This record gives sequence, structure tokens and C-alpha cells, in this order.
Amino acid sequence: MKRCSTLLLAASLAVPVVGGIGCRKPDPAPEELDDIVHFGFSRYAADEDDLNDRTLADVAENLTLWWAANVEDDLAGFEATDDTRLTADDLATLSPVPEAANGPEAIGVIVGRKTDCSLADIDRVYLNDDQLSLYPDNYVSYDRTRTSDFSCFTDGECEEATWTTDIVQEQQVLGTITYEFTLASGLRWVDAIPADGALGDPTVTARLSRTWMLAPAVLTPALADFRQSYQLEIITPYEGGLIHMYGMWTELASDTLATESAIFINSYISGLRDTLDALEAHCQAE
Repeated sequence: MKRCSTLLLAASLAVPVVGGIGCRKPDPAPEELDDIVHFGFSRYAADEDDLNDRTLADVAENLTLWWAANVEDDLAGFEATDDTRLTADDLATLSPVPEAANGPEAIGVIVGRKTDCSLADIDRVYLNDDQLSLYPDNYVSYDRTRTSDFSCFTDGECEEATWTTDIVQEQQVLGTITYEFTLASGLRWVDAIPADGALGDPTVTARLSRTWMLAPAVLTPALADFRQSYQLEIITPYEGGLIHMYGMWTELASDTLATESAIFINSYISGLRDTLDALEAHCQAE
């Protein structure tokens, strides 16, 4: 594997580039929250020379800086709708690309707060195949298939753990509605010097998780059209705990309610806050 990132810092000023061929520089992350979350989504995947590790370290560092400057109550956290939609280029970074990929049709929300978790807690909870036992109120059934070697990830030899999940959920809305769908998910570790750092600077550690629905969900009865769901989590240490920022984009509509309806948006925000509360309870259980 070609590793230019550390060599670049040490040698770029001393060694001329011959014939215009040399190591490229890591891309810096943006500084505003919605841009940080979108950038993290599109730059999530690893690359062959590890420069994207430094880019994602910049994502985590800039999130920390944004949080310190804008959030007054760490536990109350932050929530908002995301006025920027996912693009075709964003969704093209997913593999496999979802059947109904149409980023502009998915409405986004962003929710975050500080939790009393550690990155080791995140690894333990997220890599537990039996999510049904952890979140019994969330699922009727949860059937995970590993698509990578989890031990390679936990041993620090692989940057990402990946899996797919067949899920059945129920919701009580004028009766029982059953949702059946399949998600692709990944958990990625980051431990790198940020993009604008220098050799010898401390590294930034973080986890990112990206999830998407592979095909439109099957609803019984078919009272709505649930076509797209995308999620990006940025999780990084902060003042004895973790900042956990969660972006989610959804296309869900019915005959009477559009994707942008307040009832849907409020339910997404409420659901993410409940997810963070439940996650923290599992962190504190060990």
C-alpha cells in the first residue's frame, strides 16, 4: 500500500517533484455543520494512500470546533433540518448504489449531543450482531449478515467493518403498519493527523458510521411510499465523553403527506434523539 501522507509532511519542502508526479495532499474539511456532515458522507470511504484518513480526521476536528463555538448545552445538544440535499455524486460513493437513488428527494435532519460513551463502547455496541436484544422496541426482526471480518477491525488491521441487515419494523398509525427493508452499514475508525497538521502533531481519533437502504421498503398495508434512507454518524471524543452527530436523509411520502411534512421531520428528530439516549444507556451498562 502506498502511504504518502506522512512522507509528504516530512519531505515535500526538501525534495522537488519531478515531472509533476508526487504525493497529493489531503483535502481539508469544511467548517460549517451541514457542510461537515455532507463532506463526511461523501468522503467516508478509505483510499489507497490513507490521505482520506487525514481528511476524516479534519472532519472530526472541525466538528469539535463547531460544537465548542455553537452548542451551549452539551446534553441538550443540537437539532435542525438540513437545507442541503444529497447529490448524485454523494450517492455514487455508496457500494452498492441503492435502487431508488435520488438524493434531492430525500429530506435531511441533523441531531447531535454529547454522550457518556467511549469509542470502545461504540465498537462494542455497533458490532453486536444481536441488535434486537439491545433495542427490542425498535424491531420485529433484525437479521444481520457480516460482509467483512469484524475481528480485523477490532484488532486494528482493517479500517472498516461492514454488514447488511434485513429488518422488519412495526408502527402504530391508525392500525399496524409493517415495514420490511434491507440496510447496508459500515463502521469506520479514524486515527490520523488532520489535513492541515504537521508531522508530530497529535492525531484525532473518531468513528464514522454510514448506513443506507438498498431498495424501497415494502409496507403492509401500503399506506405510504418509503423509498430512501441514508445516515451518517460522526463520533469523536470531547470533554470526557463523545460528540455524536447524526445526519439522516429520508424520502417517505403518503397520499396526503409529503416528505417535507412537519409530522415526518419531527418524528425523524425524535427518533434520533431516542436512539442516542438508548445508546448511552448501553454504554453505561458495562
